[in-house]
Amino acid sequence: MNESKKRMVRHISILLIIDIAVFLFLACFPVFANAFRLQIMAKCLCYIVFAYSLDLLWGYVGLMSMGHAVFFGIGAYILAIGYSMQNGVPSYMTSLGYTQAPGIYYFLANKPVAFFAALLVCGVVAGILGAFLFSKKVNSVFFSLITFALARVFELLIINQQRFTGGANGITKISRRLFAEVDIPQQVYYYILLAMVILVYLFCKWLTSSKYGLILEAVRENEDRMSFFGYHATRFKIVIFIISAVLAGLAGIMFATSQSFIGPSNVGIAASTAVIVWLALGGRGNITGATIGTLVVCWAESIFSEQLTDYWNIIYGVMILVVVFLIPKGIIGQLQTAVYNRRAERVRREAMVENKQ
Repeated sequence: MNESKKRMVRHISILLIIDIAVFLFLACFPVFANAFRLQIMAKCLCYIVFAYSLDLLWGYVGLMSMGHAVFFGIGAYILAIGYSMQNGVPSYMTSLGYTQAPGIYYFLANKPVAFFAALLVCGVVAGILGAFLFSKKVNSVFFSLITFALARVFELLIINQQRFTGGANGITKISRRLFAEVDIPQQVYYYILLAMVILVYLFCKWLTSSKYGLILEAVRENEDRMSFFGYHATRFKIVIFIISAVLAGLAGIMFATSQSFIGPSNVGIAASTAVIVWLALGGRGNITGATIGTLVVCWAESIFSEQLTDYWNIIYGVMILVVVFLIPKGIIGQLQTAVYNRRAERVRREAMVENKQ
C-alpha cells in the first residue's frame, strides 16, 4: 500500500470513528434519558435522515433546495391522513361538519399502503419537477428560488385546505404504529427510528462512495465537461433528486409517527431553511457532518429555548454568522482540513529530513 492510500485509510478512519461514537451514544441514550428528552432525541433522529436527504442533493451535486421540506411534508401528511382514517372520517373533518372523506383517503386507510404511497408520491413529484427544471438547465440560484417558492405555495395550500389537511392546526394524535396494530412503546419506537437512521446512513455512505457518487461530484464541479465525456448529467441529477425526495419523505413519516403531529410549520420555508443551517454547521458533502450539525442545532434549540426563551432567536442568528465567517466548511469540514494540513506538514518535514540526509 503506497503512502497516498495509507493517508486515505487514515482519513476515512477518523470519520468512521466519529460515526461509530455518535451511533453508540444514540444507542445508549435511552438508558439515562427521561421520557421528555427521549422524545426530543427521537425528533433529532428524524431530522438526521432529513439532513441526509438534502446533503445528497446539495453537498454532492451542488443543488441547494430551499423547499426540501415539501417532500418531508408530503410523506408526513399522506401517512398522517391514512392513520387518521383508522377510526373513520378524520376528526379535523368531522369538526367542520363533514361526514364523508374523499375516496382516496379510504385507500390510504391501509397502513402499509399509506406508507409506500407516501414514498411513491415524493418520488413522482421529484421526478416530474426535476425533469422539468433540469431539462431546462435550471441550476444554482434559480433552482433555489423556484424550490423556495414551491415551499411557500405548499405551506399555504396546507393551511388553506383545512378540510383535507387540518389547516393551521395540523393533524394530531398520530399513532406510533407503523405496520403494527397497537401503539409501540416510546423506547422501542426510538430504537426502530435509530435502526432506520443507520440503514439510511449506510445507504448514503455506499451511494456517495460508489462510482455513481463520484459522477455526481464530477457533475457538481463541471457539468459541461461531464456532458462532453458522454455522461447524461440531467439524468443523474433527476435520479439523485428522486432519491433525495424519497428519503425526505421517509424522514417526514418518521417525524409524524414519533411526534404524533404534523403541521404547516414543519413543511414550509422555515423547515426548509433550518436543514440548510444544519448542513452548513456540520459540513455539507459529508454524511458525518450532516449527523453532527443536526444534533448540535437540535439540542442547542431545545436547551437554549428552555433556558433563554426570549433570546434563542438571537443565539441562533449568531450561530449562523459564526458558521459563515469562522467555519465556512462546517465542523467536520474544518476538522478534515486541520487533519489534512497537519499530515501535509508532517510529510513536508519528513521530506526535508530525508533531503538533508
